[in-house]
Amino acid sequence: SQVSVTFSISRDGTPSNIRIMRGSGSPTLDSSALRAVQRVENFSPLPSGYSKSSVSVEYTFTYKLSSH
Repeated sequence: SQVSVTFSISRDGTPSNIRIMRGSGSPTLDSSALRAVQRVENFSPLPSGYSKSSVSVEYTFTYKLSSH
């Protein structure tokens, strides 16, 4: 199962506008992916050579179910 989450990172590294882009079909997995991004207090600040005030990111979480 995969969940794609999209969010913005501001110049100082703060994430915002976190949302599901493509859900897995499982509300539990989807909310786990959202929480994983929300728990990051700060990403690294954007490089000084990057001229925009934020960068948009899409990240895909892949869940592998074990067969125990």
